[in-house]
Amino acid sequence: MSTDTTDGADADNELRERITNFLRRNFPQIQMHGGSAAIAHLDREKGEVTVQLGGACSGCGI
Repeated sequence: MSTDTTDGADADNELRERITNFLRRNFPQIQMHGGSAAIAHLDREKGEVTVQLGGACSGCGI
């Protein structure tokens, strides 16, 4: 049934939200320096998350 797909999508959305909140809590220095961190890829089956770091931090030690 389609409820399986919906439940899976809801679980993915919840996991993405949890990861995003983790990034916000644990990488505030990146944001303070004009950088960013975002989920690029999420693979629930493998238990892998690829995080894309970005920004224009020139000479920043972070």
